[in-house]
Amino acid sequence: MIRRVLILTGVALIVMVVGAGVASADVIFTPAAQSEFGIDADGEPTGSGSGEVATGWERFWRAPEGIRIFTFLDLSSVEVIVDVLPPDQVGTGTSAGRAYGTEKVEERDEAGRPTRIRIKIRNDRTGGASNLADTIWHEFRHAEIDVQGETDEHDELDGEESTLNKRFRTDVERVVSTSTTLNQTSPTPHYDRIMDQAAGGDLRNSALLLGGILDDIRDSISFNSATFEADYIDIGDYGAGKYTYGDFDVRITFNESIIECGEVAPDHVVACSAEGVLDMPAGDVGIFSMDLAGDVPLSGGDHSLIYSLVLDSDRDPADDWVFNPPFDWDFFQGTDRWYQLAYDHTSDAWSLSVTQLTTDGQIPSETESSTVRAVVEGNSVAFFVSMSEFRSAEPAFRLTAFGHDGFFSESDRGGDVSGLDPTAPPIPLVGEPIEASPQE
Repeated sequence: MIRRVLILTGVALIVMVVGAGVASADVIFTPAAQSEFGIDADGEPTGSGSGEVATGWERFWRAPEGIRIFTFLDLSSVEVIVDVLPPDQVGTGTSAGRAYGTEKVEERDEAGRPTRIRIKIRNDRTGGASNLADTIWHEFRHAEIDVQGETDEHDELDGEESTLNKRFRTDVERVVSTSTTLNQTSPTPHYDRIMDQAAGGDLRNSALLLGGILDDIRDSISFNSATFEADYIDIGDYGAGKYTYGDFDVRITFNESIIECGEVAPDHVVACSAEGVLDMPAGDVGIFSMDLAGDVPLSGGDHSLIYSLVLDSDRDPADDWVFNPPFDWDFFQGTDRWYQLAYDHTSDAWSLSVTQLTTDGQIPSETESSTVRAVVEGNSVAFFVSMSEFRSAEPAFRLTAFGHDGFFSESDRGGDVSGLDPTAPPIPLVGEPIEASPQE
C-alpha cells in the first residue's frame, strides 16, 4: 500500500479521485519487477536498482502525475499486476518483442467491470530512462481508463492531444533537472485544522487530495475570456472521501460543537442549508474539499462568490442538468444535486442552498433542507454531507468556485472547476469508507 502522504500541492492534474482508505486491492509488483525497477513491494525505490530500467521507474515515481496515476490504481478495487519481462514476452502477434509495454484486462466481474489487470514492461532497449517512464505512465493510463470504464482513445494517452501526458512529460523533465524530493506535504494549516477536527489526523494523512490546474479561471461560455480573476476563485488542490461516524463522534463533530451551523468567526465561517438544518446522522459522511490559490475574503469583499459542490447523485443521466446556449461551459452541467455556498458582497453575508433537480432535469421551485455543513477557513472550503442524501452509493462530484459583480455580468465574472473544464464528467466517489476519529 502507499506509504507516502497523498497530498500534492499546486500540481496541474486532471484527476479521478478514489475514496481514501481502500485496501481491497493494490498495485502488485512481481519479483522480477521489484528486481528490475529496484523497488520494494510498495513501489518505493530501494536504491538497489541500476541502469535505465531502474532510473525510468524512479522518474515515473517522483513525477507528480506519476504519483497521481499510481495512487488512483493502488486505491482502486482492481488488482493491477506489474511485471518486467524480456522483449519476446511483451506484446503479441506482430508486436511481440517490439512493444515497449502492454496492458490487458485479465478478469472482469459479472457486470463487466475489470477486477484484474496486468501490465508488462520490457526490460531492455527502452529508448532511454525518460522514454521508459513515459511507457510506464502510458500503460498505467490504459489501466486507469479501463477501471473508469471509459473509451480507450489512443490520443487520450499520449502525443499532442493528451493534457495529462504533456503534464507527465513536463514533470519528468523537472525530476531530471533537480535532485530534490518533490514537496508532498499537506497543502495548508487551514486544511489541516478543518480535517483534524472533522475526522482526525488519519483523515489528513490518508485523504486523497489532488491538484487542479492553477491560473485557469474561465467563463461559462467557452469562447469568452474570464473578466474577473482572483486567486480565491482559482482551485488548486481538491479531493473527496467517505468516512464513518458513530453516534458520539457525529454528535460532537456536527450536531453540537465542532462544526456548528451558522458559526461566523474572524477566521472561519460555517454555513448550513437555509431551507432547514438536519442533524447529521451516524453512518457514512462524504467530505469534499478544495484549496484555492489564495485566502477567501470572509467579509468586506468587493465581489459576490459562489463555492459549490455539484453531483450526479444517482449516476443516471436522465435527470442531469443540460446547459442552455450559449453557456456551453456551464459549471453545473451533468449533475442533478447542488450545494451552493454563496457570499453576497452587497449584504456582506454567507448562505447555503441545496437543490435537487426534478426527474426531467429541471430546477424545482424550492430548495431543500439538508445535513450539509460547509466550512470556509483561509484558502480552504470543505463540504460535509451525509451519504444518505445521495441516491447512489458512488455519486460523482465536481467542485466549483465563481466570482461576479452581483449580477453575473459578462463584463465582470469568472470561475474555476475541479478537472480540466466543466464539460469533463464529474468524478465518481468510489471505494469503502474509513473510520473517522475527530479531534476536539
